Amino acid sequence: MINKRKKLLDKFINDNVKDVKEIIPQKADASFRVYFRVVTKDGSFMVMDSPPDKEPTDLFIKIGKHLIEQGFNAPKLLKIDSDNGFLLLEDFGDNTFINLIKNGYDSKKLYSLATDLLIDLHKSPFITSLSINPYDIPLYLKEVKILSDWYIPYYYGEMSLEKKSEWEKAWLKVLGELPMMRSTLVLRDYHAGNIMLLKDDKCGLLDFQDALIGSPAYDLMSLLEDVRLDVDKNVIKNNYEYYKKSMNCGEEFDKSYQILAAQRHAKILGIFVRLSVRDNKDRYLELLPRSLSLFEKSLQSPYLLPVREFLERNYSNFFTEKLVKHTIKSI
Repeated sequence: MINKRKKLLDKFINDNVKDVKEIIPQKADASFRVYFRVVTKDGSFMVMDSPPDKEPTDLFIKIGKHLIEQGFNAPKLLKIDSDNGFLLLEDFGDNTFINLIKNGYDSKKLYSLATDLLIDLHKSPFITSLSINPYDIPLYLKEVKILSDWYIPYYYGEMSLEKKSEWEKAWLKVLGELPMMRSTLVLRDYHAGNIMLLKDDKCGLLDFQDALIGSPAYDLMSLLEDVRLDVDKNVIKNNYEYYKKSMNCGEEFDKSYQILAAQRHAKILGIFVRLSVRDNKDRYLELLPRSLSLFEKSLQSPYLLPVREFLERNYSNFFTEKLVKHTIKSI
């Protein structure tokens, strides 16, 4: 199967790119997608290899086109082979925000640019013809169950059916309190690893194929509460307040932000363990301490009392237990 896939990939590149000098595999992410930089004598392109039985390219194409139409910088689609799951894309380079920050670039400026982009995105119309799903309570609940299905068993053993039911009921109480706010396009993985710095201080967007229609608080929270990077507290505070003032948000935004922060951090704890156990991507275990810290912080909100009480009642050492019990094979 792997050899067949490689032959299809080679054919796609040879059919669509001239004068290829080098094909460079890119660092794999948390999905089934794989990227390759194709270098030619005149420049470079990116090729997305996204197996159609696992991650079809339809939504990436649809959302990417919509973002470009609205004036945002998503990679231009140069060639499409949806049947086999290959896309030839514009190459934005290597200047992700996270790379720049780790190399000393001014994080204050970058987060300001990223917040400005969100404000523009949330002020721009999304079209109902996008036909993408809502980010709603059933999906939020499904995602927090990733923690009970993967993280808890990894450290504490399988949860009983009774505890699983308690966990869900606790979250239903919390999620049932989410304010009704104007819906926006939610990119879902809007963070420093998926935003590029382009020419003229423009932001390039990556990894938006899982976008849904939902709360405007989600992407700002995803940006400011980054599990991959410690964000300066003043940067968080200033951009949070700047966004709220620009969008004329009130207490309902604060409540949504706090609830969705806990929901996302719970989901991510489960996902990182799943990536290790199921997919042998053990490097994500490195991120568990920061993820756990963010989850603990989010549970200090009074809106999260049912979830906090569940953990205190059933897993009193949840935030103090040694995190990595298993050897990390690769980092």
